[in-house]
Amino acid sequence: MSRPSFIGLGILLVLTSCGGGDSGNGSGNGGGNGGGDALAVSIESNDQMQFNNKTFTVKSGQAVKLTLKNVGKMPKAAMGHNLVILKAGVKAMEFGTQAMAGGSLENNYLPDSIKDKALWSIKILGPGESETLEFTAPAAGKYEYVCTFPGHFASMRGIMVVE
Repeated sequence: MSRPSFIGLGILLVLTSCGGGDSGNGSGNGGGNGGGDALAVSIESNDQMQFNNKTFTVKSGQAVKLTLKNVGKMPKAAMGHNLVILKAGVKAMEFGTQAMAGGSLENNYLPDSIKDKALWSIKILGPGESETLEFTAPAAGKYEYVCTFPGHFASMRGIMVVE
């Protein structure tokens, strides 16, 4: 895998169980279903621009609460991080390249022209910020996820495996 020569990002993936959420709407937080157990997935990002765990597994139809926390110190404009879960078959490298073409901090590096290729997203976060996304896991398959901040997609990507 190629790595940019500039600053990086790390991600810590922790899986635990907790109370529940429901499906998202393709951008930002989804609505809760008010019941059932949700799988909590916590991902931390920092200034090293790497995922230390490139995969997490959920069951189709399972409620998921995905939290991204930027534990880095660099300002959002220089080293912000988001997380976009892509539709099945959409490749993170291709998507990241397309995001750079029309992306900006104002649109969370997720331009309207490619939003239809994403299932859910967490906005660009600065140091110390976090956001939780609640959704229901889609059909079985592999779904890539990526940070679309310029250049980050080269190393900040992973796979959500749905069983």
